Amino acid sequence: MTGTFDGEKNPNKRSSDPDEDIDQKCAIILKDEAGNEVKRWNLFRVFPVKWIGPEFKAAASELAIETLELACEGIELQ
Repeated sequence: MTGTFDGEKNPNKRSSDPDEDIDQKCAIILKDEAGNEVKRWNLFRVFPVKWIGPEFKAAASELAIETLELACEGIELQ
């Protein structure tokens, strides 16, 4: 809080070249019951923006569902 910020030394700063870090990607894979890949989404330059944890209720017998929202700069469907 008392320091200074130098934008040139920021480790999160992206290069101006859009293809420089294209290999930083995440894959979301849909599989069938046998474990075979059905569909794949490759997300380029992806980062999490929101997470919602499950609500646990002692008297309920519901499923616990987590939600992860991602933002990305590109999507490729395979």
